[in-house]
Amino acid sequence: MRRRTYLATVGATLTGAVAGCASGDDGGREGNADGTEERTEHDEEHSGAPDRVYVPEHATAMTMEGMGGDGDFQFSVMISSPELFFLVEGTDVRESILFDDHSVHVMASVWDPETGVALPETGMSVEMLDADGRTVTQEVIYPMLSQRMGFHYGANVALDGYGEYTARVSVGGMEIERTRGFADRFDDPASVDVPVSFTEAKAEKFTESNPADAGEHGALSPMEMGMRPTGALPKAADMPGTALGTTTSDDARLHMGVLTDTALGGDDPYLYVSPRTPYNRFPLPNMLLRAVLHTGDGRRELELTRRLDDDLNYHYGVSLPEAPAVLAGEIGLGIVPSVSPQVTRHAGYETAFVEMDPVTVDPSG
Repeated sequence: MRRRTYLATVGATLTGAVAGCASGDDGGREGNADGTEERTEHDEEHSGAPDRVYVPEHATAMTMEGMGGDGDFQFSVMISSPELFFLVEGTDVRESILFDDHSVHVMASVWDPETGVALPETGMSVEMLDADGRTVTQEVIYPMLSQRMGFHYGANVALDGYGEYTARVSVGGMEIERTRGFADRFDDPASVDVPVSFTEAKAEKFTESNPADAGEHGALSPMEMGMRPTGALPKAADMPGTALGTTTSDDARLHMGVLTDTALGGDDPYLYVSPRTPYNRFPLPNMLLRAVLHTGDGRRELELTRRLDDDLNYHYGVSLPEAPAVLAGEIGLGIVPSVSPQVTRHAGYETAFVEMDPVTVDPSG
């Protein structure tokens, strides 16, 4: 069995699919100690990347290997050729390493089969078994964002050549707070086995397309892959409650609203923030957000909590007794991103949502 810790992420398209662009705003190195060498063909690809969401230079084909369910979780597994990606730690963005023995890039998605809501923050591992059931490699794989895949988990893995494998995908129970229809769900660990066929003929299909608008402000269109949802959040106009508006910080779209008469806020109104990518509206997880109230008596800060709700989806929220005064324009409200989305990114997302500035809420629009 092989184990290796390395940095990694991707951009991928479906086999035979032509890269498209979404519209709208809502929207030469030394060898390593283990004898492998880092591949360098993409070393200069991202040095001049735009400081925003952009159409990547390459879109790589992938294949859907299969789906399976266990308890509250539904899974899918896809593979493509090994890919570069970008790991985010705080505001530090580091490019992954490609090793010569990397065989495929494994991508797994997990969602609620009842609503189609993508499930961030489950934690995920993948174990690759050969045809005799022996473990070939085992990895804790990264939470990722891709323009074609949306939110998913992925890693580059080394296999023992072409052949038939099984991907054993496992998640732990979700640790973030779940509310209302999701309150008693996603507590227990789950695991599925998905057959993976890695053949020479399939590897030859992992070709790259070159979008004509590469480098421009925009995004590739999400892939449609049967029952697998894209994980896109609802449009801002379709979010519940009273809208406080949608604003932008480092190209992230922050939609904000207030709910009343809901258990989410207890006896008070509930302020929610729904951060998403532009164009494709994918959720931006693992942030730290604070609400800052500016009153005649000074300022008050509130930390928003990451939650998963069957109506609001993945969001950040807090009880806000002052909501009526905010809506009336009597109290100022700002949102401060203390920590940007701590999620690994495929090309096209690595320069955005990294150094996010505070925003001011303007209920008047």
